[in-house]
Amino acid sequence: MTTDILLHYPGKKSIPPLPMNKEIAHRRTENVIKRLKKEPHLLQKYGEIIGEQERRGFIEKIGEDTVTSNTVHYIPHHAVKKRIVDYTY
Repeated sequence: MTTDILLHYPGKKSIPPLPMNKEIAHRRTENVIKRLKKEPHLLQKYGEIIGEQERRGFIEKIGEDTVTSNTVHYIPHHAVKKRIVDYTY
């Protein structure tokens, strides 16, 4: 199921279209993977999370030859490491 969402910004008459940014998003993704390879357990967890998001339909793979009539703006992903602190005494 694909759902398009159109949001209007209050007070804005016209908003310029987002640019095509496939190369930038691709480079950023490569850098994330390169950094995560230094910590294999995080790379594995990252892969599991991305796989789960794909299974649930939040994200989808597209092929290099995918053609669309719309401008596509890629949202580069980045890993967020969160340290859990136990305040139990």
